[in-house]
Formats: sequence, structure tokens, C-alpha cells
Amino acid sequence: MAGRGMLKVVFELKNLVPFIRHQHKAPISIFKKLSVANLLFTLQVALPAYAGSLYLAQFMPEERVGLIFMGGALLTLLIFPLLSNALTRWGNYRLTIYATTFLIFALLGVALAQSTTSAVLWFIISYALTYVIVFTLDIFMEQYTEDERITGATRAFFLSAGIVAFIIAPLIAGLILTDYEYWRVFLVSALVLIPFTYLIGTTTNGFVDATYTQVRITRTLATIARSPNIRLIMLLHLVLRVTFSWNAIVFPLYLINQLGMSWSEFGTIMAIAFSAYLFVFYPAGRIADSILGEKELLISGFLIMGFALMLVPLLPGAVVALWALVLFVYRIGAALVEGMTESYFFKQVDGGNQNVIAVFRMMGPLGYIIGPGIASLLLATISFTATFMVFGLIMAIAAMATLPLVDTK
Repeated sequence: MAGRGMLKVVFELKNLVPFIRHQHKAPISIFKKLSVANLLFTLQVALPAYAGSLYLAQFMPEERVGLIFMGGALLTLLIFPLLSNALTRWGNYRLTIYATTFLIFALLGVALAQSTTSAVLWFIISYALTYVIVFTLDIFMEQYTEDERITGATRAFFLSAGIVAFIIAPLIAGLILTDYEYWRVFLVSALVLIPFTYLIGTTTNGFVDATYTQVRITRTLATIARSPNIRLIMLLHLVLRVTFSWNAIVFPLYLINQLGMSWSEFGTIMAIAFSAYLFVFYPAGRIADSILGEKELLISGFLIMGFALMLVPLLPGAVVALWALVLFVYRIGAALVEGMTESYFFKQVDGGNQNVIAVFRMMGPLGYIIGPGIASLLLATISFTATFMVFGLIMAIAAMATLPLVDTK
């Protein structure tokens, strides 16, 4: 979504929405309010997105930090099968309010934690609750945009708010973390959820729930196995999710803890890097639809990502301008891969393939189990700079793995 590093941690359950069977028209004011709500919610996710690994590193060795992210992703996957029952019992409106309220307390728990156990427990809970709210927000959008004539415009507006949030969040974090008190970003995130709760509550009060259906994972996996193109694009999407999860852990640990950058400098670099999505997503989508198809752009994206990662060990220390340039290039590649995997996949399926879409969206939490595990293993055995080389090589392999994909053009 809006290409987003950890922003995709925020949108991973998009389209995990159960099949909604009835029409519902809503005034444009609702879409605008939901977009503002999405900006606020994404902001509270993005603020601690990179501070999370540094916060946890205060309680444990750096090589173990990835294991905590794995725990959060695992809890997310365990919760996921229960969401349909929760929706049936409480409805989407109440589920959103309950989850948001608990998330506020969880973030406060992280901010005020005095022990490793407390910090880890509240961090994992807040991680999983974030996915639950992403899920419920998308249900609101799916139902309110049932009119296909406005779906594209309203969805683009909704996701653009998330992009803006992820660009400004590192700058805000840089102002908050001048003295490296990482707990502050979790406190601010909790405070941001207060106006979000009010806005989403007043906007969607009276929301009429549709009939929700269960996701049948086992049968769906068999369907996916019979389609080589869908199987391959899911694998490539998973590689991207694994890489993004590794980013969130390794980049702040390396730039701030190892190179000694200030949070203000780091925030500036991340804001510049994420702005690449604003320049890439739309034109790349147009090119894929009308000229090339996704395959060529997908290969190019992986190669650009790999090239940028291979440059990292050559950078002369904490030079902000060079890091901003390299990570901007890296995010150009990431935006191409993210946009093209999404585009290609949804050209292979339609609304009747909701279970296949559900498995596709589960690549996010799964990536946040695999990626942190790889990060922890690499950091325990090789240097930071060597990990960038390893993932650069993985990107090159992913580009070659894309070759068998049957293009849409």
C-alpha cells in the first residue's frame, strides 16, 4: 500500500475481509473521515516502526530483538482464525472500538515497562492488535465502497493518507527522540489513538454488518498449488515482506547504534526514502496496465533493491545525504516490487477468490516470522554490513526466480 515498509505491516490484512454480500452507499464525507482516521492510525504505527527494535535492544542483546517481532507475528497468525467469530459476535464497529482501546493500554504498557518481561509482553500484544484494527478498517472501506464507480478513487485517497503518515512519522520521531528515550514514541502513539477512536467511533456508529464467511485455508492451499503463476507471485510477495521485516530491525540498529546517527538524521533519511512511493506507484501501475505488464517491472524492482543494498557496505559512515540517496533508490525498487506483486496477483483472481486473497494477505505476518528469524541468525554470525550483502544477493535471486512468470502483456 502505499509502499510503506512497515506501512505494509499496517495494510497486510487488506482484503482479508470476509465476503460482504449486500450493497451500501455512503456519502463522500464518510470516505474523507475514514481517510483521516487512517492517517492517524498509520501515524501511530509508523512512529515506533523503527524505534521498536532500538527500544527492545535496551532490554536484550541486539541479535535477539528479531525473535520478539517473530512472537508478535506468530500471535497475529493465531488470532486471525478467530476474527470471523469475533465479527459475528460483536460486529465490526464494536470490535474496532474494543481493539483500539486495548491497543492504547498495550502501548502505554510498552512505554511504562520496567522489566524485560513486561516490555516484551506488551510489545507483542500491541503488534497483534495493530493487525486486528487494520482488518476492521478495511471492512469499513470495503462495505462503504461497494459502488464500483467510486472504489478506485476512494481507495486511493484512503491509502494516500497512509503514505503521508509514513513520510512524516520519522520526522516527528526525530523530534521526540533527541535524547534516545524510546518509550516516548509509544506514549505518543497511544495518545494519537485517542482522536482516532473518537473519529472512527462517530463516523461508523450505526454501521450495518453483513454476513461474514470463514476462510478455508487447507482447501485454498490446494487451489494455489495448482496455479503456478499465483504460487510464484505469492512467493515473491513473501520475499518482499521478509525483506521489509528485516529492514525494520536492521536499519535503525545499524544507522543509529552502529554508525551513531542522531534520530533527527535517521528520520530525515527515512522520510526521503519513503517519498519514493509517491513518485513510483501510479506511473508504474499505468505502465503495467497499458504497455509492459508486471513482469519486467517486477524484475527491475528486485534488481534495484539488490543494487542499493550492495552499495551499503561502500558508504563512508554516517553521511546523511548518501544514505538518503541510496535508501531512496532502494525504495524505488521496493515500490516497483510491491506495486507489481499486488497488480499481478489481483489480475489473476476476482472477488470470488476471497480465500486465495486471504492467504495472499497472510504473507505479511508470515514474513514477520521469517524475516526477524533470519535477521537474528545473521546478526549472531556475521557483521551488519555483511547482512546487507546477503539480502542484496537474495534480491538478485528473486529477480531470476521471476523469469518463469507468465506476463499479463
